[in-house]
Amino acid sequence: MEIVNLGQKFSLFSNYWSPKIVGELNGQQVKIVKLKGEFVWRRVLLEPASTLNTGNIKSDRTVEELQRL
Repeated sequence: MEIVNLGQKFSLFSNYWSPKIVGELNGQQVKIVKLKGEFVWRRVLLEPASTLNTGNIKSDRTVEELQRL
């Protein structure tokens, strides 16, 4: 098992609304994302590998292949 330093992974990118994959476990991808709004947020997401970054809606923001860090 590999230990992932989430703080270090967050420091590798600065763009918002662009999830990055940092690991996988039992068919789930561990994703991190920076969100911008009233506050700047950082989130860790556990989602099935088939989940698009825009959910079940495809738009110009949809990314078919997320970057792995």
